Amino acid sequence: MQKIIFIIVIVLVIAIAFPIFAAPKADPAKYEWLKNQIETNKKLIILDVRTKEEYNRGHIPGAKLYPVDQLRNNYPKASKDQQLVVYCRSGNRSALAKRTLESLGYTNVYDFGGLYNWQDPLEK
Repeated sequence: MQKIIFIIVIVLVIAIAFPIFAAPKADPAKYEWLKNQIETNKKLIILDVRTKEEYNRGHIPGAKLYPVDQLRNNYPKASKDQQLVVYCRSGNRSALAKRTLESLGYTNVYDFGGLYNWQDPLEK
């Protein structure tokens, strides 16, 4: 009887934990929005807030490297209403980068989330 209860508990733990560790799903709307912005907004600045090593492995074409841990001291020299798009690997650092940029006075910051939302080839 204890073995059955143990197996049921293990199955439940796995069933509950699996969605937490599953790969995030891409958001096609985010991709379409950014693709359109790249084509129509020549003043758009795309910020990759990952590490230099991650950036060198591949990034969205035209993106500039601004690691999130250095962003407070090394931020884009652009007008505060300039449209900025931030992204990272999973979306956590880009959310932090958005908050950091807004705390620095930037008013037009879009969080693209994780690189998994990008559907075209990466630039190296």
